[in-house]
Amino acid sequence: MRIKHSQVVNKILKNTKKDKNVIYGAQSIKKQIGKWGRPTFDFDIMSKSAKKSAENIEKDLDKLKGKNVFYTKNWRAGRRHVNSVYWSGKDEIPNTKDDLQLADVTSLLPKTKKIQIEGVTYRQLVQELEYKFSTLKDVKKKRRWEKDRRDIIRIRKYFRNLGYNIEYNEKTGKVKLVSLNSLKFM
Repeated sequence: MRIKHSQVVNKILKNTKKDKNVIYGAQSIKKQIGKWGRPTFDFDIMSKSAKKSAENIEKDLDKLKGKNVFYTKNWRAGRRHVNSVYWSGKDEIPNTKDDLQLADVTSLLPKTKKIQIEGVTYRQLVQELEYKFSTLKDVKKKRRWEKDRRDIIRIRKYFRNLGYNIEYNEKTGKVKLVSLNSLKFM
């Protein structure tokens, strides 16, 4: 049985909602800023029980497909463990070139600011911005710089369209929204 991308997305969102997880990254940004967001396929999810949440997504997707063609893989990203959910591709053999990563599930970070949209929890846009700015200062994350710069530009355009400007404090790492109406020009 062939399943559609929208069915996979709906299963991931349903699991995220059920397990009270938080979606962050490009999917979170896209959901909050709509047409201004960049196209993205995979999901980044924070969970209190990352391994269990990844396995739940895998099981539900296998059930949807009617056979075991999804799998999870555990790996490390710095100090954090990541549990990734993959589709084994057209050949239906895990760990081959045609496999497609669908979701990365990591442990929930403390002090994550959240917003609920249609019953699904996302990381707040301001905190997404703070993360994007912090990666630009981290030489170890240089591979992300171009993508994060483009995301910052997209979010800036979105807020400017709403009548706000973004101010980033490098010392504190915090982002502040300033109304364009409150700015005084000479």
